[in-house]
Amino acid sequence: MRLPSVSLAALVLAFPALTAEPASPIPALEPFAPLIGTVWVGTFPDGKTTDTQEFAWVYGGKFLRNVHRVRNAAGEVVYEGETIYAWDPKTETIVWWYWNATGGFITGTLTKTDEGWRVDGDNHAPPPQPEKVRGLLRIRSKREWESVQYFPEG
Repeated sequence: MRLPSVSLAALVLAFPALTAEPASPIPALEPFAPLIGTVWVGTFPDGKTTDTQEFAWVYGGKFLRNVHRVRNAAGEVVYEGETIYAWDPKTETIVWWYWNATGGFITGTLTKTDEGWRVDGDNHAPPPQPEKVRGLLRIRSKREWESVQYFPEG
């Protein structure tokens, strides 16, 4: 099965992020440190819709929080959600939980690959949403990262 992708490259805007705890992250979450302290804004392919994302350490760097808001061309928030990332010592895996304004939620894992971080998740939303989500997160520098989502063709 071929999976098409949608890419959302995040760009830096010059304003402060959420209250980022002054903490050192646990070693498993250290690769995500470049995302902290910046408000990231990515533009969708339509050139008008944006996704603003902010990352912060929580509970002394034991967890990573990501809050995002999708805005239309008028700047109105039309969708939003939050993700918490954690280290699971039982499975030795980075796990995540995502909740959104529609009442949907996804649980998943991140796995380091040569291409970046593979994102796999189980979507707990009702049809017609896909049961599984898949993507790739690439952190290129403190100034650039990219999230590519893969959707099953149906």
